[in-house]
Amino acid sequence: MAWAGVIGERTLAHYLELGWCADYLDAEFRKLGLAVARQEYSAFGKRFANPEVQVPRDQVP
Repeated sequence: MAWAGVIGERTLAHYLELGWCADYLDAEFRKLGLAVARQEYSAFGKRFANPEVQVPRDQVP
């Protein structure tokens, strides 16, 4: 899925879409068997999260 076309600009105006995208990426990484950590932070009175994964060297294509 091309998320850039779905959520548009990465701004507060697209707050819900940013959350959906983070959840989608989290789920897809987990399906690949990767451990996911979330870097969470607050800004402008809202909570945000960035999924973070480390791909083991033996799994890099």
